[in-house]
Amino acid sequence: MTDKRWNVTIDITEHGDDTHARAELAVAEGVSVSGTGHARRSPDDHLVPEIGDELAAARALARLSHCLYQAALKEMTSRQAMIGGTADLDLS
Repeated sequence: MTDKRWNVTIDITEHGDDTHARAELAVAEGVSVSGTGHARRSPDDHLVPEIGDELAAARALARLSHCLYQAALKEMTSRQAMIGGTADLDLS
């Protein structure tokens, strides 16, 4: 059995009412997948910076997840094309 550990780095930047986050996962030597997220505080909302951080980070992680999934599908189809096989892929 092989154990692996992947670490995600999330960088959060705030500018006034806007919060931006970037999540990055290094999946192999020199290869990484990333996603970005944004949150904007409504003028009617209370000033609670943690909420903007959480929303922006969650959106960045969701996009990172989608990119990682798409990269895996692309690699699967590429490898199957090389061996001439076809497989039922769940593209949902």
